[in-house]
Amino acid sequence: DCITDGMRPSDWCIETEAMLTSFTNTAKELHVKPNAFISYLLDNKYIFRNQSGKLLPYEKSKNDGLFEIKEFVNKRNGFASVQTYVTPRGRETFRLLVPMMMAADTSTEAAQ
Repeated sequence: DCITDGMRPSDWCIETEAMLTSFTNTAKELHVKPNAFISYLLDNKYIFRNQSGKLLPYEKSKNDGLFEIKEFVNKRNGFASVQTYVTPRGRETFRLLVPMMMAADTSTEAAQ
């Protein structure tokens, strides 16, 4: 799965993994409230909640390289799940959209 780009595959994989961030950490990097960030992504159809409440990207957002989904299994109890991460490309895209997120968050607060 790893593209080496002149680096050893294991180095590239580790570097790529380190560049993926959670929704909460991405919001913090963008200086946006995590709930406002997630609400913006939901409202603008970048992500959706599945039946168990997990945040997953719509296929187009995933294919545009904004998100990456990682599967994990707890070796102790066998629990398996998925986690959605924001890619560097996604962070840059959303960084450019921060003014719109802030405006949406302000209008939501004013309506309450």
